[in-house]
Amino acid sequence: MVQVTPQDILQEFNKTLGINWTAPEQYILELKSILNKDLIFHIDSPTKIKNSLIEMINHKLLLNKQVSKSIIDTAASFGIIFNFHEKDRLMKSLDVNDKKAFQAIIRGKTEDLSLIEKLMSLFLPCSENETLNKLNEELETDARREEILQSLFSGYVFHYFSLEQIHKHFSNSPENEVYYNNFYDYLKTHHPSFFERSCSIIYLEIDQETFNQSSSIDIFRNRLFKVIQDSFKRLNNHCYLGVVIKPIFHNNKNIQWDLYSDTVLYAEKFLEVELKKGYFKPEKISKTTSEYISELNLDKANFHISNEGFAYKDCFILSNKELYGENYSMLLLFEKNERDETVVPCPACRSYNIQGNSYPIINVRSWECNNTFCPDKSKYNRGKRYSLASLLKQEAIEKDENLIPVESLRKWKHDITAIESETEVLSMLLRHYSLFNDNVLIISNLSLGNKLLGRNLSYENFPQESQVDNLVGAFYNSAFFQRFRLEKETIQTTKFENLSSTERVKVFNGNSFDVLGTLEGNSIDGAVTSPPYYNAREYAQWPNIYCYLYDMFNIAKEVYRVLKPGSPFVFNIFDYFDNENNLVFSLMGKKRMILGAYIIHLFKHIGFSIQDNIIWTKGEIEGKRNFNQGNLSPYYQAPFNSWEHIFVFSKGETANFNKEYPKILNLRPVIKMVKGKNVLGHTAPYPKEIPNLLFSMLPEKGTILDPFSGSMTTGRAAFECGYSSINIDYLEEYCKLGLELLDEEQGQITLNL
Repeated sequence: MVQVTPQDILQEFNKTLGINWTAPEQYILELKSILNKDLIFHIDSPTKIKNSLIEMINHKLLLNKQVSKSIIDTAASFGIIFNFHEKDRLMKSLDVNDKKAFQAIIRGKTEDLSLIEKLMSLFLPCSENETLNKLNEELETDARREEILQSLFSGYVFHYFSLEQIHKHFSNSPENEVYYNNFYDYLKTHHPSFFERSCSIIYLEIDQETFNQSSSIDIFRNRLFKVIQDSFKRLNNHCYLGVVIKPIFHNNKNIQWDLYSDTVLYAEKFLEVELKKGYFKPEKISKTTSEYISELNLDKANFHISNEGFAYKDCFILSNKELYGENYSMLLLFEKNERDETVVPCPACRSYNIQGNSYPIINVRSWECNNTFCPDKSKYNRGKRYSLASLLKQEAIEKDENLIPVESLRKWKHDITAIESETEVLSMLLRHYSLFNDNVLIISNLSLGNKLLGRNLSYENFPQESQVDNLVGAFYNSAFFQRFRLEKETIQTTKFENLSSTERVKVFNGNSFDVLGTLEGNSIDGAVTSPPYYNAREYAQWPNIYCYLYDMFNIAKEVYRVLKPGSPFVFNIFDYFDNENNLVFSLMGKKRMILGAYIIHLFKHIGFSIQDNIIWTKGEIEGKRNFNQGNLSPYYQAPFNSWEHIFVFSKGETANFNKEYPKILNLRPVIKMVKGKNVLGHTAPYPKEIPNLLFSMLPEKGTILDPFSGSMTTGRAAFECGYSSINIDYLEEYCKLGLELLDEEQGQITLNL
């Protein structure tokens, strides 16, 4: 064994970089403890150690980033996409200046010799001298010079020894223990529970036959809630529940969207947990909400309870005229992310000396390596963050049997698609959200044998009536709903001036709840609106989701009061991404919102009946959401969110309007930005075709209400079609804008300001 001291290693490090740096005492002491072990450490060759250091400098300082980007962008222009691991290998080939390795990667992606030659011409990594010169420039100008050198020295020490011995040392493994070069093989041996796949997907299908097996709609809802509850217990962590809801009729009415609301709300919020974690601030949430909602009863609201469950991911709309006629089916997708505090060793050095108080998303804990000599430290000497969920996703990429056919990716690119058969839906779930040889549970009338696409299928029936408690009543009377489903007293102290001088058009500037309180009950023929989306715009901000829902609930209650019995209320909203601010306030709380499910529940509680949901499909406006890093493997896939809800409610169960409107509305959104300028003056306009849907339900004339009128799309469309309108907006500038647009369209001077 070659005898070396910490000072020898530090001297070689300094000599390679051409510097004179003194390592912190802690580093010297820890290095000495490694060298003093009884284990015989095999030191790698000086050339290999030096090359590893050059690679680290390139990697940590991102010196080949632009070259890599140029290669990836050029390849993408020819339809070649690199996955997560391929990008890593490509970057490594640049950082170590290995042209043969780079060529092997390119040849693995294309056989086009001219394209190979073109991409090879872009292989222009930093030379060793360029790397060292750029490092010295960085050290001379960066105030955090010391942290950069500590990070580089950590990696240098790690690569000084053979990989097997240094891994065994940091993982405290016996010298004679079988060594696994692959980290995932190591995990599977030492932590087999991480890879448990006894139930990786539960596929639940709800149809008319299943519904008819219940003696009442409430019994069916209880049975549905029981399946959701049991599914959460049975699914392996970071796995998926898929719920297909077909058209289901009860008393001659399609209750599909009623069941959608029940399913989404219960799946996300059914667990009541008294959290002790630092990120949960119940006192802050309680104070903020009670300051906004004076009617709040803090004992009933019990803010110390956190409501958790599945994470709602997507709602796919599925059309097939032979199966559903003019109706459609839907697939709801939920992910189980149960809080798990099991320590996951560092993927780079395999040390268990880690810390983890960060969650990239709710309940998914990430870890950071504290090992002094971990090679994966950042430029400024921070441990690289990782989570078990991300590691599992990354492992799946490497196995060919998990690859998703390109046809499937194209087919399910959008969250609205025409299907050829119902089996196609299950096949997509298996390919996109499970792994080869996984175990899948099907609760459905489907019978497809024991194997499909390499997955193992088992079957169960919907639970019997005798097996369920009153889960529905307990849930909807729980503390969660006592935080926002509260009635606000109407106090008519303000008179609002009509800002319009145009006959049949009334415009009021003020809080919608207050203005509505001045209108006569049972006087309006129909209402249509697209409300401000929770915290989506600067002019529409709420402290948390409870405050937003409280306002929506009370405004809708006033709309209900002023509508004539049986009148329609057309309501457009989108389940976009934001933080509900009722659990955590950081980016980890950002999630797919469930505004549609909330709205249906609140409106039904008021007395509205949901008659339908017109699917407004808008194309690829949310295309960024389909970003999958070029990976053709499960768990990276996310469809374009291409549609919005246009709910059709009626005041009371009996609707006095016709239903001759489209089930799916193909309509491009309003183009408001031209050459970077908002040519309409409003940040969230919607097309006149939406209020026209309401007019198609009503007889001629009558009065239409829009409680969030914005640029007065509803009022302007109503005027064109011969209807009277009442338009309310909180911002005076939008009231003026709406009247100006009306004036332009009608050639009249309508302002009365």
